[in-house]
Amino acid sequence: MNVGPEYLFSDVDVFTASTTCVPETVTLRPYMLGSTNALATATLTVGPTPGFYRATFASPSRCRRTAR
Repeated sequence: MNVGPEYLFSDVDVFTASTTCVPETVTLRPYMLGSTNALATATLTVGPTPGFYRATFASPSRCRRTAR
């Protein structure tokens, strides 16, 4: 049973920094709480300077909280 509004997202901003002195490419996989299936997958290149880095998904993804 779906409850609450449906959310549509196409990108995510993450505040982070690389722990090395060079940019690193990481995979971003957002999950709904309690789920083992990723809503989407995107790559994110993170530089050594702390700041917001944006991951853009290939297509918009939808999510909605479900009743337990």
